[in-house]
Amino acid sequence: MFDIGFLELLVLSVVGLLVLGPERLPRVARTLGAYVGKARRTWTHVRMEIEREIAADEIKRAVQEPVEELKSGLGSPAADLDELRRSTERAFSEPASTAAGASDTPSAVAADSTDSAEAADTTPLSEADEESAPRSGAVGS
Repeated sequence: MFDIGFLELLVLSVVGLLVLGPERLPRVARTLGAYVGKARRTWTHVRMEIEREIAADEIKRAVQEPVEELKSGLGSPAADLDELRRSTERAFSEPASTAAGASDTPSAVAADSTDSAEAADTTPLSEADEESAPRSGAVGS
């Protein structure tokens, strides 16, 4: 802060002794020392408070940036739900003739294959097939 050397302090004390006298100089020096100490403590407190605020702002920015990146990457959940609702409404609002004729869709093909597999399971086995088929529940007899 201030660069006051020993010579400047000596000159100030001599001038203070001549102006104030030996009776009031110690009291003024104590009062002046108390004010200087109070000013230093206040300045230190203000400086530390400013440093804390700056650190808090840096931490807030460091946390906020990834949050903003995640928000921008995810998009708006409301917009996603609206798009899902519209696509569902379009799928169910198609005429029945196009839905019935669209048996080549993956879900229709999967349903057809499931039906044929169930039909194959319910067909009766011939006597020759029954003899060659493994028996469930038979323990190595």
